[in-house]
Formats: sequence, C-alpha cells, structure tokens
Amino acid sequence: MNTHKISSVQNQIENVLRDQILSGALQPGNKITAQELASQLGLSRTPVQTALKALIKEGLIENRTVNANYVADAPSDSNKMLLNNIKKQVEDFCLQQFRLNYSADDIKELEAYHLEAKRALSTHDSLSFINGCMAFHKHYIDAAGQDMTNIWYPIALRLRLGDGKPVYNEKELLSIEDILHDLKGQAESQAS
Repeated sequence: MNTHKISSVQNQIENVLRDQILSGALQPGNKITAQELASQLGLSRTPVQTALKALIKEGLIENRTVNANYVADAPSDSNKMLLNNIKKQVEDFCLQQFRLNYSADDIKELEAYHLEAKRALSTHDSLSFINGCMAFHKHYIDAAGQDMTNIWYPIALRLRLGDGKPVYNEKELLSIEDILHDLKGQAESQAS
C-alpha cells in the first residue's frame, strides 16, 4: 500500500483543519476566517477559501456570516439518531456490494486500518483511531461507488463531532472486528 501522496496546498489545509476539528483542538463555535488563516499560513486566500468550502460541504464548518466561518456544533440528539440510521443503511448496503467482489488485498488493507484503530485506542490517540475507523469503512464504501461515498462521508464526519471532545469508543472497534471476521470467514468458505 503506497501511502506517499502529493497533496495540494488546499488539501493540506483541509486535512489539518479536519484533524484539528475531529481531535477537539478546534472547538465547536470557534471562529475561522479565510483572511486570518491565510495570513497565519503565509498563503493567498484562494486555497484557504476553497478548503473552507470543502469543510462546509462536509458539515464540519458552518458559514454564518459573509466573512466568518465557525466550527460546527455536534448534531442534536434527534439529528444524531437520524444520521446514525442513514449511515448504518449506507454501510450495510455497501458491505453487501463489497462482499460480491473483494480480494485478499482488500482484506490486508482492511486489517491494516483495523490495526491502526486498535493501536490508537490502546494509546488513547483519538485522531488516529478516527482516521483508522474512517479509512476502514471508506474502503468498502468506495467499492460501491462515488455516490455512496458522497452520502456516507459527510454524515460519518458530522457524527464524529463531540462537544469539543473526540468521539471514539471500543464498541466501534468491535464492530470493525466483526465485519473483518465475517469477510475472512466468507473468503475461507469460498476458497474451500
């Protein structure tokens, strides 16, 4: 698995801000302006504004005024319940599609994401845990097509927003282990 990628400045800004939001370093309600951020980074406003627009689409940032964006609040309990139901339906559908045509390489990649999440949980590294879990699910969701990824990804991110604290737990890791166990079992039964 080649993890060396060349990333645009815009993508780097998105990734840093996303990580800061998901880790709780940027709290709900924190103001983020393109002009201030561009000035801090020594960049023009264009890549910063584009990065902020992408994070608005992901639901991590809200645009409340013309010149200011704010870190989004966690979804309300009722919205969280709805979003969890939609997320689960998308994951179940995509997993069914993935089961039709996956390879040993897919299993290896899923195992690597699982290991990343497991290590991160044991060391209380919330950001690596979130990234490992998101990558695990995104792998089989991507296999079902871009439409499914476009639906699932922003919902999954929104559900990661806590009240300034990272959202992660052992239950999620157990769910990933169940999926991996089922996929390995299916591969073994198909091989025999």
